[in-house]
Amino acid sequence: MTAVRRIRLISFTIFTLLFISTAYAQQTLTVGLYPDVPRIEQFKSVIEAEWAKIEPNVSITWDDSWGGGYEANPPSTLDVYVFDTLYLTYFDTQGLLHHIPKSKIDDYDDFLDYAKTGVSTGDDILGVPQLGCTTVLFYRSDDQPMANATTLDDVVKALNTCTYYPEAPPANVGLMADFSNESANAGYYIQSLQCDKNQWPVSLPYSESEVDQTVIGYIKQVIAMSSFKNALYEAPISYQRGTWFGENHGRAYIGYSESSSTIPEDQYDNISVKVMPWANNTGGIASPLFYSDVIGVHTGTQSRGTTDLAIKLANLMASSDVLVQCLDSYEGKGPQYLIPARNSSFQTLSASYPMYQKIYSMVQSSTPIMFDIGPNARDWFDTMQKQLTIDYKADPPCYTDVPATTGYIPDNAAAQGICPDTCASDNGWSGQWTNIVSPSVCGCQVPSQ
Repeated sequence: MTAVRRIRLISFTIFTLLFISTAYAQQTLTVGLYPDVPRIEQFKSVIEAEWAKIEPNVSITWDDSWGGGYEANPPSTLDVYVFDTLYLTYFDTQGLLHHIPKSKIDDYDDFLDYAKTGVSTGDDILGVPQLGCTTVLFYRSDDQPMANATTLDDVVKALNTCTYYPEAPPANVGLMADFSNESANAGYYIQSLQCDKNQWPVSLPYSESEVDQTVIGYIKQVIAMSSFKNALYEAPISYQRGTWFGENHGRAYIGYSESSSTIPEDQYDNISVKVMPWANNTGGIASPLFYSDVIGVHTGTQSRGTTDLAIKLANLMASSDVLVQCLDSYEGKGPQYLIPARNSSFQTLSASYPMYQKIYSMVQSSTPIMFDIGPNARDWFDTMQKQLTIDYKADPPCYTDVPATTGYIPDNAAAQGICPDTCASDNGWSGQWTNIVSPSVCGCQVPSQ
């Protein structure tokens, strides 16, 4: 071999090694976290630190535009994304989820049973379980009627209806519940329908004529235990109703487990939790729907050659140690009180935080079902969420419609000047009005019963 050829070969080898080394050093995974958590920065910090220990040459790029799947499908630029399982089957049918063999999932048997069942498809899974969530009924432990309440009727009998009208209730009076979000409102309908029928999946309505009026009646009962102003209040801060409960407003409230983080810790001893009963069928109440957040690996990773790394990162993000670190106390603040999808994570957190033990006991006392709407999830929400919200608000039991003094209300600004006078002799204006009927009507408050 001539000297020139040797030099060329050495130069080519060095160039190739440098190219491979540079490409590997610059490799990154693009990740979208589920956004609706108390402290998303804690998730980022923990995951980055733990990932650097095992893959120091593969960085993480966070896609903060990812919204969890509610408004848009995951873009092909994402390698890993955490999403609400309302869209699990939908994303799968759209070809957006790489099927992961169960044999590649670390400590698979440690996941809660409903999570394993919900993501399984034969020998594969559609996503790695990370968090769970359901509508939780918070009440004070010394409130015996509430402690004994099992069905929705029991809760109504304990709390009564039409007990207050402001945004925030007086001390130890009424229920607080959030109906300000149309997407969540549609979810409540399905939860109530599943609870009433004690079956899953359920037949979903696609028109007003198909809506189950019994279920609408259940939802209206819940709103009647609250107030229109509280139920429709779109809070400027997260978990406002939990904050109010911690300030002694209301007798109970419906929220998610993580809203515990807004309540002073010295109150935890006298706070109890149970899964909200959305109907009266005890079988359905015992098997509630659980929203879940799972970690998906995008099928786009196959063309980029990042599938194996993405699975490795998904495993890390769902590992017991990382989950505990993500949910634990952080920078002087208490736990996030999100529901982990692993028994071992729950057990570790429960050993340090009694409130976590209460939440874990609540989960263990039922047989949850993963909340997955099916292959038409996006279309169903787009079709029905607004209509169901209208149904909930129609003919409220705690208010009475009074014809407007002007005969017609053109818009909300005009209602502000018309309805207070219209309702002056009817215990005041509720804040509701409509011009769908003629003459327009104002929603006037009726006295507590």
